[in-house]
Parts: sequence; structure tokens; C-alpha cells
Amino acid sequence: MNRRYFLGLGGAATVGFLNNPQTANSNSISKVTNSVNGAESIKIRDVQVAVIQDEYICNLVKITTDVGVYGLGEARVKNLKYIKLIQELKSLIIGENPLRIEYLTRKMMTSTLADVNTAKGAISGIETALWDLAGKILNTPTYNLLGGKYHDKLMVYYDLSPADTPKNTDTKAWVESAHRAVNSGFKAIKFDIYRGGGDVPEWVEILKTVRKSIGSDVKIGVDFHWRLTPDQTNRFIDLVQPANLWFIEDPMKYSEYTKDYQRIVSEGKIPVVALEGMETIFSFHHWIDNKICTIIEPDGQYCGGLLELKRAVSLGELYGMNAICHNMCTPVGTYAQAHACTTMPTFLAMENACAENVIQHEGSLYKDGYLILNDKPGFGIELNEDYCRKNLAEGSRFFGN
Repeated sequence: MNRRYFLGLGGAATVGFLNNPQTANSNSISKVTNSVNGAESIKIRDVQVAVIQDEYICNLVKITTDVGVYGLGEARVKNLKYIKLIQELKSLIIGENPLRIEYLTRKMMTSTLADVNTAKGAISGIETALWDLAGKILNTPTYNLLGGKYHDKLMVYYDLSPADTPKNTDTKAWVESAHRAVNSGFKAIKFDIYRGGGDVPEWVEILKTVRKSIGSDVKIGVDFHWRLTPDQTNRFIDLVQPANLWFIEDPMKYSEYTKDYQRIVSEGKIPVVALEGMETIFSFHHWIDNKICTIIEPDGQYCGGLLELKRAVSLGELYGMNAICHNMCTPVGTYAQAHACTTMPTFLAMENACAENVIQHEGSLYKDGYLILNDKPGFGIELNEDYCRKNLAEGSRFFGN
């Protein structure tokens, strides 16, 4: 069984941070005075990267300061040239105060170092690390800096990874996968049903059988990663109705089949989830305005960080759209997004993490299918350094060491 199954503000705040050594990342902050001015005097010293090889390549970002406290984030980058980009972008923020998150993010986005669409994944890692750092400096969970909790717990759906997905259309294998997820506490599942081969009739039969086996209480979503034609999509939607799906995700390519998306959404036979790969708020605006989906699916590791994630979700809310957050990263990125998601009125669910052993934890990360954030400063997580060091990708160092 794959490991993903078991993933299962002001002066007074600054005083509390300084008096609590546990919030200082085991380092003292002797250079800071017990005042707001003390927090504002903190400077960024460095931005470092550690690339972890697990089921996926995971790119962790660490921002250090001149007083010892650090922040963790995760970047969605596709190859080593993007890691190099992070190292180039850091020149724009070293020496700056880490609490100026909006300013520093815009500074990176408007830089001539790289096209913003290319750089968004790298910027996301830096921006999220700044939010963790800000929470630690101000001695409060990051969600309090993003608007405060709207949800006490966050639904997490289990997304079968390629390694977990049956490589055939044997309904028994798919039912077994579904039951493993349900037995691990998940109340929602997503299948990449096409990975098993076959076509619409086989996929529908699998889903109807899974639904009958696990009952009506567990949500089931299906992701096609833009592989279907309009004819396949129409047939699938018509035939799969008895399975009572939660949603269908990215059945077709947006640009080629915009009108088909609009028709499916307007017919309302099944909710449509889309827009996981959109890299700018302008891209979101274009497709939301074209009404190609029922539920938007932004990703904080793609779109530029937590503020851009919140903007995308708020934009969707104006069009009556709820949000399911795409999430293909370690618990570092998962917790980062969760701190934003817990502040969103229209949030429905997010994907489970991979490489769960990257952080320190006991037992499952999730309780009965939900992620419940703690009240520790920042994201409230610490790395499992032994695991990270043992699983460094080839050519990577552990934050320079």
C-alpha cells in the first residue's frame, strides 16, 4: 500500500514570540527588541532549497533571517532550471523585512529575471515560506494573518496516485483500492479512471460497482487530465449518472472545447472541476468568466502563493463557484495551502499529501478524513530532517548543507 494512504499581531504578539524559545526554531532572537519595531527590523538572510525524491520530486524552500528564525515553503517546479530560478529570485528579497509579503511577492513577479508565468511555481515556494516565517515572528498561526478560521476542519479527499491506480479494468481491483482509502478514514476519493485502460463503458461499470460497494456516503470524483473528446465526455456523463459522482475533473482541453464545457456546465448533470494549472489570476478570470466549470481548483504551488490562491477563490465566489484546492506536494505545501483554505467560505476539500514523512508527525496526518490545523505559530510543522537527508534527489543538498 502506498504511503499516501496513511496521511492520514502586534507588539504583544512579538513579546510572546520572543519569550517562547520553542517558536524560534531552536535559535534565540537576541537581536530583536520586545516591540513591533523589533519585528520590523528582522531581515532575510538567505533562501535555500532541498529537493526530496519520493514518489514525486518535492521542492522545499527555507528562508532564514538574521535572528535565527526561519520559514518553510514548497515550490512547484518541474526541473533543475527552476531551482536555479529560486536562487536567482532570492537576490530580490535578501536584506528585506520578511513581513512585507505582498511587496516582496510583487517585486519577484515584476522582475525581469523570468517570465511571470514561468516563475510562478518558484515564487510560490518563496511566498509560502514567508507566510510561515511571518506567523513565527508574530507568534500566531498563519491562518490568523490570512483572515482567521472560517472552518474548524478541512475535508481531504484521497487521490489515487499513479502507483496506487489499478492498471486494468478489473472492477475488483478498483473496489479494493476504494476500500483501502475508506478504511484509512477518507470520506472522499478521486480516481484517474483512464489509467486502467478501456473506454467509457468499462469506466462506468467500474464506478457503478465501486459506488455499490462503498455505499452512498463516500464522495467519488473522477479526473481525466484533459484526455477526452466531447463525444466521450457526453457518453460518460450520461451513462455514469447511477454512480452519483461528486464531480468530473478536466475531461477535455479548455481552449479546444470551451463551448462543450459551457454546455455541460449549463446542463448541470454533473459538477465540473477545472483550472488546476492556471498560473495567474488573469488566466483564472478568463476561464471563470467563460463559465467552463462549476467548481474551481486553484493550486497555491502553481499560482504564486497563498495570497494569489485566496484571490482566485474569491474571484470564483463572485461567480457562485465553490473551490476544491489542487494539491500535489508534501505536507509542507499541504499545510501551507490548508492555512489559506481554512479562511475561505467557499472551500469544499483539498487533495491529500504525498511524501508524508517529510514532516514530523505521529500516526495519520488526517482524522476521519479531515485535516485539523494546530495553533502553533506559522504552519505549525517541523521537518523530519533524517528522512529528508536520506531522500535527497540526486545533486541536491539539504538547504546548502
